[in-house]
Amino acid sequence: MVIAVFVLSGLDDIFIDLNAVLRRLGPRKICDERLRALREMPPRKIAIIIPAWDESSVIGRMLAGNLARIDYPRESYAFYVGVYPNDPATIQAVQRVAASHGNVHAVASPLPGPTSKGQILNHVTRFLMDAARDGTAEWDAILLHDAEDLIHPLSLWLINDRLRENHYVQIPVFSLPLAWNQLVAGTYIDEFAESHTKDVLVRSRLGAPLPSAGVGTALRRDLVENLPRGELLNEKSLTEDYELGVRVGLAGFKQEFAACFVMDGTGRRDYIATREFFPKGFYRSIRQKTRWTMGITIQGWRNLRWPGNLRDRYFLFRDRKGIVTNPATVVGYLVIPGSWHLDPSNRPLLVGISLLAVNRMFQRFLCVLRVYGPTTALMCLPRWPVACIINAAATFRAMKQHIESQWSGKAVRWVKTEHDLPEGFGV
Repeated sequence: MVIAVFVLSGLDDIFIDLNAVLRRLGPRKICDERLRALREMPPRKIAIIIPAWDESSVIGRMLAGNLARIDYPRESYAFYVGVYPNDPATIQAVQRVAASHGNVHAVASPLPGPTSKGQILNHVTRFLMDAARDGTAEWDAILLHDAEDLIHPLSLWLINDRLRENHYVQIPVFSLPLAWNQLVAGTYIDEFAESHTKDVLVRSRLGAPLPSAGVGTALRRDLVENLPRGELLNEKSLTEDYELGVRVGLAGFKQEFAACFVMDGTGRRDYIATREFFPKGFYRSIRQKTRWTMGITIQGWRNLRWPGNLRDRYFLFRDRKGIVTNPATVVGYLVIPGSWHLDPSNRPLLVGISLLAVNRMFQRFLCVLRVYGPTTALMCLPRWPVACIINAAATFRAMKQHIESQWSGKAVRWVKTEHDLPEGFGV
């Protein structure tokens, strides 16, 4: 059984690898001439919406730091931060920035916190729709971000351009650079580099629905107005952003994953992407990935089922296969090496499985190399088993929570992730 999972999952991944190679897919370079053209386009008014429960330690710095770095007309974007009446420290942190920046606004939830990311962002969206009708706010698009995000200076120009042809645009998300020995947080370097410089590009080129990464997701106003009033996100989902992107794609709206880079002053690639820190602690990472696994695999199966055509269902299968492949991977790495001596007739199959595993590590190495350079890419190897253990533990924990929820009749509670910012950012 474990061998079958290894082979099928490995062949599935090779299909994506071959598509990326044969179609020559990868992040696109924006030359200086093209960059000038982007900056000369009429700027859309972009409303950046942020959920903020218990974020007093980071939200003020996040706002100040991004206001200082965003290269976009100040009058053409604004931050709308969803806050809670029982979280005065976060409200005060937002208001301190708003006092000196007219494009920063706190939007108070009618409910005490914490609720869920879906609830608070739906409330902010309804606020924006009402404000547009009564003339107190102008916006042409909504952009989703979190309280720990570093927004690339050129993100809004890129989004402004791609929204001319698309209703929905997602830009890449990458981890901020880390010390070589931060193995847990480093697993996010590997996973997002592979996903957002290869896998999602294949998905986008093949026309499958594109899940939102939760940040760096832009939705044009005509799309937002086509959704049920204020129901931007499923408030009962643990991965409401993932469901948003899939539903938008299935509904026939045009989507694009915009992976681009410019060359910096040293001749290195500067990816137009959202950067952030991910959990550095082992348990914090398991807790976050438990929520992702529960939301995408279990709740996604229940809420979305298997809609669309064969292509759409194939990518839903890829989203959900981790509930089987994550535990099987750990078991396989423990069992398969010992099987070499048990039955010589199985050795060709074991060699094939080993080659599939080597290919996975090689593909990940290449993706990390293009974003972070050789030193970080070489650390993929020691981070690989760490990622396997975290993902397997998160899968078992998600299954346990689901069983307990079904038994008790109580919904699994949304739990926020603790957020950090780079030292000195926004100070």
